[in-house]
Amino acid sequence: MIERKLNKLGLNKDEITVYKTLLKYGVMSGKETMEKSGLGKAKVELIILELSQKGLVNILERKTLITKAVDPNIALEKFIQNSSEDLEKTKVDVLKEIDSFKRHKIDISKKERITVYTGDYYWDLVRHMDDMLKKERKAILPYDEIEPRDITRMKYEMMKKKKKIHTIVTKNTRRIKLRTIEEGRKGAKFKYYPIEGMKLIVDDKKIALLQVTNPRIKSDKVNIIIENAEFVKSLNFFFANIWKKGKNI
Repeated sequence: MIERKLNKLGLNKDEITVYKTLLKYGVMSGKETMEKSGLGKAKVELIILELSQKGLVNILERKTLITKAVDPNIALEKFIQNSSEDLEKTKVDVLKEIDSFKRHKIDISKKERITVYTGDYYWDLVRHMDDMLKKERKAILPYDEIEPRDITRMKYEMMKKKKKIHTIVTKNTRRIKLRTIEEGRKGAKFKYYPIEGMKLIVDDKKIALLQVTNPRIKSDKVNIIIENAEFVKSLNFFFANIWKKGKNI
């Protein structure tokens, strides 16, 4: 199905709906797109802007949001090319930002490990991380994903054992706020700071999980388990600086 293929390219369900509507009906105003797609006005306006930024549609007139889908033969080829470039840029930017907070030269010549995983192993790696955490769980996460119940239970068990949970949320929606309020009642601490293309979970001394994701192609991601004391120390310093910049939610 075309929906599944477009999803693999990084489009979400609503983006696919709007894109297919514009492909089917041609030039349309924002109101017409809303009526044909069945989505609300605010959501349609936001999605059209996002599709425009991705090069999949052209906005011909901004006031009434008259929009036309770009020829798929041109748009999708360029979109895929840009996605690869974006992933590479994201990886470089994240590593540069982390490097800027290093206080010590990282020695990876010891028996400690840095292991790279590609594909959908993220939640398995989170389970591995949470099982090894000793005193504190620090995380930088979008917090808009449906979290497996066993991982939520593990976090609650940590808090019962007086382990600290500090999370920097990189997105700020009403649903995310409700989730942070619920977990905050159990002792978790949250701040908001926008960072795209990465997730980080780190303990106080021994282990960290870093994920870099292509924002256009969500299945294109790299997971790195870091079991190196100096590298983890640098990531803790990085987290502390972002925490200072974050806003309370």
